[in-house]
Amino acid sequence: MVTWQRLAYADEVTLDGDTDVSGVSWVLDEDDLASDDDTKVPTQQSVKAYVDAQIAKAMAMGTL
Repeated sequence: MVTWQRLAYADEVTLDGDTDVSGVSWVLDEDDLASDDDTKVPTQQSVKAYVDAQIAKAMAMGTL
């Protein structure tokens, strides 16, 4: 049985056609992922920036 609940905030809803979710509360937009928040989803750009920085760091240290 499915139970439907009403969402308290309109910013919690994202539609398939949405192209900008940077303003919603569950999205994390930080390139270093310093907040280490496990309740938010990082943007694709944040993940790429973080991975690129980690690879550059490893290459500079000669561990990659």
